[in-house]
Formats: sequence, C-alpha cells, structure tokens
Amino acid sequence: MKRRILAARKDLVDKLSEIVRQKGLTLYAYVNRLIESAIRAESLGLPLERIIDEYVAQLSAKTAGMTLTPADSFSTVNLDAWRSVGERLAILMSIRGLTGWRAIESMVYTLLEGAAKVTTQMVGDRKRIMVLGQVLTRDTSKAYASLIEAAAKNLGIDINIHASQGYLIIEELEESKEYTTQLSIEP
Repeated sequence: MKRRILAARKDLVDKLSEIVRQKGLTLYAYVNRLIESAIRAESLGLPLERIIDEYVAQLSAKTAGMTLTPADSFSTVNLDAWRSVGERLAILMSIRGLTGWRAIESMVYTLLEGAAKVTTQMVGDRKRIMVLGQVLTRDTSKAYASLIEAAAKNLGIDINIHASQGYLIIEELEESKEYTTQLSIEP
C-alpha cells in the first residue's frame, strides 16, 4: 500500500505523539484511524467537530440530571426544574470547552434532533435555530424554552425564543454589553 506525507502543525503532532505513546499505538496507525473516522463522519453528513460537540452536550445533559423521557410524559411541567437543568447544563458544557452559540446549537441538536426537525440558518448576520415537530406540545415547548433560556443566560448569550405547540425558534440577538433574553410563549 502506498503512503503519503501529511503536514500538520508541530504542536499538534507533539500532542498526538504523546497520546499514541500513552495508548501504546503507532502514530501511523492512529492517524489512519482518525482519517477513517473523519471519512465515516462526513459520509453521514456530520463533521467530526459536530459529533464531538454533540457528545459533550449529551454528556453534560446526563451529568446535569437529564434523561431520555417519552414525550407523552409531560402532563405536568415543572419549569423551575427545567431552568435549573439548563443552568447546570451550561456550566458543565463550559467546563468541557463548549461555549457561546455553538453550545446552544449543540444542546438543541442533542436534545431534540430525531424527535423533531432541527435546522440552523443565517438570517442576515445572525443565526436562527428552528425546531419543528409533533413532540413539541405546548408544555414541552415551554419546558425546552425555559431550559434553553437559562442555559443562554449562564453562557452570556443574548437570544430570543419563540415557543408554541409544534415549534421552537431560537434566534441569536445582536451583540450587546448586557445580557438580555426575550421569551415569548404563545398559547
């Protein structure tokens, strides 16, 4: 099999060399494994960065006390509990290096993708996340909006959330010196 030379920054190669030494692997074998993983991720339509970000969000959500729950179990919603989880989730994600809008985006995709259609789009120079799905009853929309609002506040992100039955829209607000969140929940 032919080999190719790949160039990388020296600091990255040094860190990678230390990792493979600790694992008892060769740099050649480990780099091939990384490349195979990147190719596999891209074939699924997901860059490795997104997979790692969503893993961090999922791990943080579990550590913050969230569990997978059937959507029809939301007959009564304790919004204070959801806000509390959002606050803890933001702290844990920050500790694990996931901050800013990227943290909010990863959190929403991790918690809701699969149960609802989640898309991110640019509106002018700001980002917007749209979540559409039957799983979003009025109560679940309020619950997730409360969680996201609390997380954004702890992350220092200015957002606007629209929540109603069937959808959530989370918009990045223009940068300001003070934290502001606008939350509207329609009946």
